[in-house]
Amino acid sequence: MSDQTTDRLLRPREAAEMLGISRGTLYNWAYQRRIPIVKLGHTLRFSRKELERYIREHRQAALV
Repeated sequence: MSDQTTDRLLRPREAAEMLGISRGTLYNWAYQRRIPIVKLGHTLRFSRKELERYIREHRQAALV
């Protein structure tokens, strides 16, 4: 993937899908500042690169 593709801004639906959560949860996490956002006026977007980093940093091993 090129840098342009990996760092593009995602719409809320795309970001929620990427994280495996509902859009409602995505908005809650955004307003709680649990995940990084890009605010363009009243519109929220999400950096794909930042969300990938968030996923890496919050990955946990399964309990066996």
